[in-house]
Amino acid sequence: MALSPGYETKHVVSLDLNFPPGFGYNHAKQLAEVNQLLDQSSSAPGVKFVAVGLAPDHGGLRTAAVGLNGIKPSTDRAARTVFYSYVTPNYFECLSIPLIAGHTFSEQSGAPEPTVVLSESAASEFWPGENPVGKRVSLDASNQFHSKAEQIPQGVVYEVIAVARDSRAITPQGDDNRKAYLPLPTDQIDGSVPLLVRFEGDRQAMLVELSRQLHAVDPNLIVYANTLEDLLTSTPTFVITRLCAIFASLIEGLGLVLASVG
Repeated sequence: MALSPGYETKHVVSLDLNFPPGFGYNHAKQLAEVNQLLDQSSSAPGVKFVAVGLAPDHGGLRTAAVGLNGIKPSTDRAARTVFYSYVTPNYFECLSIPLIAGHTFSEQSGAPEPTVVLSESAASEFWPGENPVGKRVSLDASNQFHSKAEQIPQGVVYEVIAVARDSRAITPQGDDNRKAYLPLPTDQIDGSVPLLVRFEGDRQAMLVELSRQLHAVDPNLIVYANTLEDLLTSTPTFVITRLCAIFASLIEGLGLVLASVG
């Protein structure tokens, strides 16, 4: 419970947007609405940043095989892998994940330019003792299950432009901290990836204002809002770990009682 995951959890809300069927939501309409929502939510009272991307506690669900210096990634099970996630340029600032080298992405449309931000653990594993900025890494996730519309890296070679401080969420021991952050193109910000809202002040008042603005844009829109702390503490690994700790405490308590009564 006291372990820091390496990113802000208490003051960031994840907004999952659900466009109900039967209302004519094509890609263009979703794209226009989400961009309108980004503009309006950014000006809501108490909102500091609005980014787009999966929270770290969900970003670990996808992995890609890694190839270094232009070499094609190996697809065997022994190959090195990295967790990857598509994010907007202000993702790191929104979640208070500092960049310890380099710079974030530039705004872009169309296909993402071949650049990547690596986590500190990934960079040190791939190039120990070297400056990773300017190095090249290829990522391939084509051999794993994914939805038809999901954007994935397929053997693309990326230039490393920055190194981000490690974050961990899926596993408490931190073996999910090898991450690659890829730029999310502006023409793919269509609600398929959550909006992340960094706020200050009263959470409930901010959620009420956000709800008002979201439904002013589209009253049919269904929005699920959770703080990143809520998402983190509801992950299966976290829940199982907590239950194991409770069970161990009960056993220890029973042992203490038995020892006390002789």
